[in-house]
Amino acid sequence: MECPKTEGFGMRILVFSVVFVLVFLLVVSVFIRLAPMHPDQWHVDPSSVTPPNSPNYALLIGENAPVVSGSVQDLSARVAQIAQDNGWQVIGGDAQAGFVTYVTRSRVFGFPDAISIKLSAVQSEGDATRSRIEIFSRSRFGYDDLGANEEHVAKLLRPLTS
Repeated sequence: MECPKTEGFGMRILVFSVVFVLVFLLVVSVFIRLAPMHPDQWHVDPSSVTPPNSPNYALLIGENAPVVSGSVQDLSARVAQIAQDNGWQVIGGDAQAGFVTYVTRSRVFGFPDAISIKLSAVQSEGDATRSRIEIFSRSRFGYDDLGANEEHVAKLLRPLTS
């Protein structure tokens, strides 16, 4: 037979534990969604990056970076429009200058990803104007991004290469 003073004590502990976990998850999700992305840390030249040890990034530089038709100035305007269409926010640089970093956040939890883009003119044969697009997309939180950064790169390149 239970003592009257401890009757229901287990249920109160369970309810308290569940409430505590829910409040903790709410605080963490608010922190993630509102986490600042400082340009001095996230606005980096993709060509000077050392690849991270974790798989939560996508990096296209040098010979691995796509070369597309168009001048840096023309591509800058197209990149800015693609970023705007995808809801990406500028956190550093200037798209018109050909070097810019955007932040985008996942829909559900708001995990921030930084996308640095550098455009440079490429020597080409004939009259064609061509530019190289170097991209470094990476996650701020977590070890694995489940393909999110590859998708950011694809969203940028699809309209530029089609």
